[in-house]
Amino acid sequence: MTSELVLHIKKSTIIPIIITIIVGAALTLIAIISGEIYQEAVIFPEAIGGATFGLFNALFYLGFGIVGGFLIFLIIKYGKMKLLRAILFTSFLVLTTMIMIFYGYFLMVIFNIYNSDIPVTIVSIVLGIIITYQLFSETASERRKNASLLIIGGGLGSFLGIWLPSWTTFLMLALFSIWDIYAVKKGPIKQIVELNQEEDDNYIKQLSFGSEEWEIGLGDLVFYTMLTSHILYNCRVPYTYFSFLMTYGLIISLIPFFVSIIGVLIGVKITFKLLQKRKMLPGLPISIGLGISSFLLSLLIIILFFKPTTILIYPLIQI
Repeated sequence: MTSELVLHIKKSTIIPIIITIIVGAALTLIAIISGEIYQEAVIFPEAIGGATFGLFNALFYLGFGIVGGFLIFLIIKYGKMKLLRAILFTSFLVLTTMIMIFYGYFLMVIFNIYNSDIPVTIVSIVLGIIITYQLFSETASERRKNASLLIIGGGLGSFLGIWLPSWTTFLMLALFSIWDIYAVKKGPIKQIVELNQEEDDNYIKQLSFGSEEWEIGLGDLVFYTMLTSHILYNCRVPYTYFSFLMTYGLIISLIPFFVSIIGVLIGVKITFKLLQKRKMLPGLPISIGLGISSFLLSLLIIILFFKPTTILIYPLIQI
């Protein structure tokens, strides 16, 4: 799910990132309001193995992403563009439909709507087709394509932020950020970009938000939103990793969420600035690094300020 920020930037913008994070936050709030609690959607349960199992989960998802990246590279290298289009269209259709069903269920719970599984599924499939079509249709406008990218980025980021436990989330983000550096400098992303410059059907470029002057990939949007949505969810839902912040009140418990957004946006601005002197840079390391660092710093400050004798960071208890 890694991606790159491309050179030739005359002016940078953080608007699409802000919109994606807002979409993710809105969907996460729907999950919170519903009262449904989803955690431990991983192969290795953190409730049993703590940080160690979280690392195993993160490595599994990283491996999945690496294999996927190289497979896409090979498909493009051998000119199987119709196959690539079919794989991407099917994958995004399934993901988008699944996300719609996921949040449709939450809305059913909120409004006490029962026995509506089939209508919700049908509506989700229709919306999934419409949104996915905008990404790959030659007749779809740039505005509609970008709108679909923001919806998918916010929805998938929120989905992952809710389902994945904290050790898995933070270690996964860290590992993908490290991999992003190699993938953009020497790995499959660099090679895919070079190959796509020679192809008329550039389906990978369709999964990037931007203009002729700058681009930011869907993978970056997903991971930014995944981080902020995870923090929002776990700070507001009982019995999750950072839910003890709720004891300090609504405003205090939401501070880490807003601080993490600021960290991500500062990281994006720094990355865009550095791009003025480089051909291509990974979009994750600086933004995710500042986002996580800002979150942990705000968490520590809150704990020390309100409970100077007790440092309680729940996941650390499970190491």
